[in-house]
Amino acid sequence: MSKLGDLDGNALKMRCSLADCSTTVITAPSGGYTAGQLVAVGDQYLTGVIYKDVDAGEDAVLIYKAPRILVPCVAVTSGAFDVGNRVFYDVVDAEVNESASGNHLCGVVMVAPSVGDEEVEIDLDGTMGFLTT
Repeated sequence: MSKLGDLDGNALKMRCSLADCSTTVITAPSGGYTAGQLVAVGDQYLTGVIYKDVDAGEDAVLIYKAPRILVPCVAVTSGAFDVGNRVFYDVVDAEVNESASGNHLCGVVMVAPSVGDEEVEIDLDGTMGFLTT
């Protein structure tokens, strides 16, 4: 099974096969999207990661379910992001954190990051944003 790491040197960091993921196609806004960018679409209840760089108005593949993917997170502090902890998408900062307040549930931690890291490996389920916490 082929796994994707840094796709052509960009910021998409998958730890699973694309075949194991769920995707949809969205239209890129002005400014376009960058591979690996974490975004929310619609009423911000669908969260996912952009598959590859696209310009404004182009179709972009949004990965909204992935069993293992690295996503941007708030800088890790001691005791944060333990395996199994829920993570929430912060629309303002375009990263995940562990605070439910004002954010959207989007997955669980699969690998505990080190203190100071700004990425965390999660099981992404971008369809959970409508759930109450």
